[in-house]
Amino acid sequence: MTAIAAQDFPRFFEEVWGRQPHPWQSRLAKIVCETARWPRVLDLPTGAGKTATLDIALFSLAVRPEQLPRRTVFVVDRRLIVDQVDARAAALTDALRNGVGPVTSAVGSALAELGGGQLLGRTSLRGGIAPDRSWALRPDVPWVISSTVDQFGSKLLFSGYGTSQTMRPIQAGLTGNDCLVLLDEVHLSTSFAGLLDQLDRLEDERLSNVPRRWQVVEMSATPRTQRSNPFRLDSADRDQETAPALASVLQARKRVVAKTVGGRRDEPAAALARAVPELVAAIGRARTAVVVNRVASAVAIATSCEQAGLRVHLLTGRMRPFDRDDLMTCPEMASLNPGAPDPDEPFALVATQTIEVGVDFDFDAMITEVAPTDALRQRFGRVDRRGARSARGDDAPIWVLVPSALEKPKTADPVYGEGLEHTITWLAKLGNELDGGLEGPLASAPDNTRSPSVGCPVVLPSHLDAWCQTSPEPTAKPATAQFLHGKLDTDTDVRVVWRSDIEDELDPSALLELVPPRPQESMAVPLTAVRRWLSSGPAVDVADVESAPSADQITQRIRASRLALKRGDGGLWIRIEPKDISAGDLIVVSTAAGGVTRGTWDPTSTDTVSDFGDRLEPEWPTRPVTMRLAAPALPQGISPPELDTSESASLSGSANIEAIRAWLEQALSDATDLGWWGDLAAVAKAALDSGRGRLHSANGSLVLRIDSARHGQDLDGSDETMSFTGRPTTLERHLSDVAQTAREFAERLGIPRPLIDDLALAGKLHDLGKADPRFQLRLHGTDPIAAAMSGALLAKSADRTAGPRPTGLLDETTIYPKGQRHELLSDAMIVAEPSLTAGANDLDLVRHLVASHHGRCRPLPPLQVDTHPLQVAVPGTEGATVSSELPPEVLGVETVERFWRLIRRYGWHGLAWLEAVMRLADHRASEAEDVHQ
Repeated sequence: MTAIAAQDFPRFFEEVWGRQPHPWQSRLAKIVCETARWPRVLDLPTGAGKTATLDIALFSLAVRPEQLPRRTVFVVDRRLIVDQVDARAAALTDALRNGVGPVTSAVGSALAELGGGQLLGRTSLRGGIAPDRSWALRPDVPWVISSTVDQFGSKLLFSGYGTSQTMRPIQAGLTGNDCLVLLDEVHLSTSFAGLLDQLDRLEDERLSNVPRRWQVVEMSATPRTQRSNPFRLDSADRDQETAPALASVLQARKRVVAKTVGGRRDEPAAALARAVPELVAAIGRARTAVVVNRVASAVAIATSCEQAGLRVHLLTGRMRPFDRDDLMTCPEMASLNPGAPDPDEPFALVATQTIEVGVDFDFDAMITEVAPTDALRQRFGRVDRRGARSARGDDAPIWVLVPSALEKPKTADPVYGEGLEHTITWLAKLGNELDGGLEGPLASAPDNTRSPSVGCPVVLPSHLDAWCQTSPEPTAKPATAQFLHGKLDTDTDVRVVWRSDIEDELDPSALLELVPPRPQESMAVPLTAVRRWLSSGPAVDVADVESAPSADQITQRIRASRLALKRGDGGLWIRIEPKDISAGDLIVVSTAAGGVTRGTWDPTSTDTVSDFGDRLEPEWPTRPVTMRLAAPALPQGISPPELDTSESASLSGSANIEAIRAWLEQALSDATDLGWWGDLAAVAKAALDSGRGRLHSANGSLVLRIDSARHGQDLDGSDETMSFTGRPTTLERHLSDVAQTAREFAERLGIPRPLIDDLALAGKLHDLGKADPRFQLRLHGTDPIAAAMSGALLAKSADRTAGPRPTGLLDETTIYPKGQRHELLSDAMIVAEPSLTAGANDLDLVRHLVASHHGRCRPLPPLQVDTHPLQVAVPGTEGATVSSELPPEVLGVETVERFWRLIRRYGWHGLAWLEAVMRLADHRASEAEDVHQ
């Protein structure tokens, strides 16, 4: 393999992107490659290309694999930027996979070697109820992840939103160790930055015996930190000869004019909605941005512009990803790319704070509602983004509109605090006209004109002690939201999904199981706003920022006037009241309930919302495809197929399948534009042509479902279902496979040899408890004859339908006790037979890894009573047996004390990381056995 060095970065960058990097990018790559340390702060202006830190992270990892983190997480408090960062990561990973040049090929080969032949992956974490867990399948493979603060931060604090309780330790281990955190636009996330700083210090104070490899980088065009020696641009970046593209951005001049609109008694949203259409028409530029501080203001302005005959689009962070995807693919939005030709006709994009940072849009003009100077500076960076217009002497006007009601407010702004009023006063002193360039007056504006800075509460070891207890969770523990966002009254989001077949009188559970809600059809809305909307109360003023303050909680005492559903503890979907909704929840409502205008949250709208329940996702080849055949879910003008649903007919019989196939063929040939449903119909027809697809009935509705191949991330190891796969595997083979996989993972991760041996030993012992004859009977489908004739103990069942609850005529002495945990019996065998762990270097660790390999015993073992205990032979020994009535060493206080000893020895995230290595080895070995047998 070709050796890679720091000086190869410019060539690597050029091979991937077709252009040379900026001087600062090459300089930063050299620092990281030579020192294996990132600067803690990158003080870089907007438009300087900060997302190239992804390129630097992967390149430097290939150069210094032993010292630098495997996972790179780009965290930013704006959902739209998460998507754009993911798009860059996708292009970068594709270039590495394809080896677009000799240096790129060498980097790709080095990264693949780290992952045992698997190159790298990428994903985005934006919330939802079917989160992408692919990044947490293996601990050794490099990953590039883009995420919001809530998604990454909750996983880091052992409380992952949308993550099962038993999987939280794995995700905490992978985010809290061997991870590079690139916190972009840190001025938006000062509390989270403080949290990361405190976690770094607390973990480093521990006597940790695992490789730490955890670094944090704060990036912003308007940094708040007082840290010494931040990384900044130098003279080479401002020189037209050495960096012509970046120098043009830095030197661009932008004329800014402030203007008061509306009367003192006018609501700001109404004043803006009246003023903006006239101003857009007067400016007459091809691409005009209109940026405001509230989602409701954006909706009102977009409506007034459309009524004035202007072409307009609306973009906010309060949109479903599918709606946002549709918007981003229209020709006008493509014209916003720097250097793109003018659109066919002028248009305005009305947006919220969602375009302030990270979004690579280039406008000819801007109209913005007044905001603190740091926010204005970010917004101005979207005008003449490359400095091309300024260089040729063209005018790129910017208007700052100041509603009269904001000039002398009675109270501070709920989102921007006193910084908004101070900004208005400061602009007036400048004569209401200034240069909005990156190095103009805004760069040195007074501190009191900035957005409020929110500090992080002090993080104590006792906080981490509480968070890391995931099974069972403490009855009381610190709420994570205040540590992520720094305010006790932060209004955390919930996710809302709209479906057309939700009715009061029907139980929706079966249909929602067949067609489960997905992240791309869900909208993130503040908790209080959703509660108010469901109860038809006054609308909450929603800002488009992750950490906006909440309004009052009066809806705790008000009943819902709109139907809302939430998954209950038993897995069924139940009707709920507003008070039943919690942060991070997902709810399903009827499309008839309204709540959406032009794809954006609008609680005043009563228009029927589109149903995206069957829409194909980008990753549809690895996920099931569904098509509901009832009228509400079908496009207008498409009638349901005529099928035989009588009791005597086979629902998925050849006659019905052929009728659906012919119906799809007719629909595709008759209709000219079916939109996304046409894509779905084409995929469904192709599947039926190839003999795939099955018809299901639920809630009186028919659903055509095309199941995908089993996906690796479905094996989460959180319960016993991994034992009932339909592919028999002997216990001896499975234990050997897990031990070998754990050893390979640990060796590639550079874990010290004693710990490698302990991880492999835990893998060799983890499932010994499955030797219980009653568990073996379950694995044989509760067939005593098959169990008796088996020549070897099983780890996996040949009968996928055997499941955890046996059937048949069995007495209580042969039924595996409900709630019994085989991993605890494995631990009891270790206690009873010391020869099993004679080679252990850290017996506490080996026992804990065995007992916790399904996510339990953190710290308490689950209570279980075996009313008919029996002696179980210990596999791999000569005649040793152990009682299934577990000893105090397994069920008692010793298990708890062992957990805390290990926390003190390896750290909160260090222990979770070791658990992740062991548990993921179990998952991947099981997956390989399932596929290759």
